[in-house]
Amino acid sequence: MAEQVEFLEYLESSLKNGLSFAQALEIIPGLWPKKGVLIKKQEALMREGVRFRELLSNLGFSKTVSSQLDLAMEQGNLVNCLSQLVYLEKLKAKQIKKLQAELTYPFTLFVMMIFLLIFMQKFLNEQFSSSDNSGNIVFSLLTGLAIFAVAGILYLLKLYQKQDYHALKRLAKFPIIRKLSLSYIHYLLSGQLGMMLEAGFSFQEIFQFFANQEEDSLQTVIGEQALRRLRNGESIEEVVRKELFLPDNLLIFLKTGASKKNLGQKCSLLAESFFRDLTIRLEKLVVNVQPICFIFIGLCIVGMYLKLLMPIYAVMQSM
Repeated sequence: MAEQVEFLEYLESSLKNGLSFAQALEIIPGLWPKKGVLIKKQEALMREGVRFRELLSNLGFSKTVSSQLDLAMEQGNLVNCLSQLVYLEKLKAKQIKKLQAELTYPFTLFVMMIFLLIFMQKFLNEQFSSSDNSGNIVFSLLTGLAIFAVAGILYLLKLYQKQDYHALKRLAKFPIIRKLSLSYIHYLLSGQLGMMLEAGFSFQEIFQFFANQEEDSLQTVIGEQALRRLRNGESIEEVVRKELFLPDNLLIFLKTGASKKNLGQKCSLLAESFFRDLTIRLEKLVVNVQPICFIFIGLCIVGMYLKLLMPIYAVMQSM
């Protein structure tokens, strides 16, 4: 991820300094030697007609981000899109570092708890010959809970890295990060709709353009579904209402009967609003993670006491 942000930053800096896109790609290998060979290879492919989104996919970008930048390039808004994306990725990297710092102490305690539970399991089994297996049940429950938590985190990370339509839809179903995921998606789509409406495109033309993006990307699936509904006689309002990832705010804008340009400006302002909301939610998530970890550790401590006391209680009952 850090290397991808570095590439976007180099590209943004080159374009802001007045270089054309082709010139920017030519100069980036000199600024970024460790990826120079790969960039030159992709530059040659683009000369042969390969789309920008394919270059980005080859560099490891997600389908959704690749399509987002490709659309921005088509609309002549690449520099602004790069600026926002670089800022967002840097913010996410900063929050991840902060999250790692916040989790260091709870994670250390958690690992110590696991080793202590394993030791207690072995020690108590040797010391008590009681047939009562309640302590084993507690140990199994705590172990299962730990495995479930780790598996859940790994699954979320996998979905986040993939970032196609189906991965984002799954992310939007998780209660803790649902609103964060929707803010991110609404920000992307509002910005893209704003750019294209201001350029004079109709909604049907925008959805057609979306449908021609990279397969399974957020934009492609939304475009295909929207076109199918429009062909079935549904209105734009119905399409927006039925699509989870299109913000409901669009319905208010559509009812005003504004021109395409005016509607596009409103969508761009809406994208800025979602962007601010996204940054706030990221910060809140980081702040709330540590208390959740300590609650889990508290459950482990209670489990340890039960693990210790239940066999003793069973022995006392048998006396």
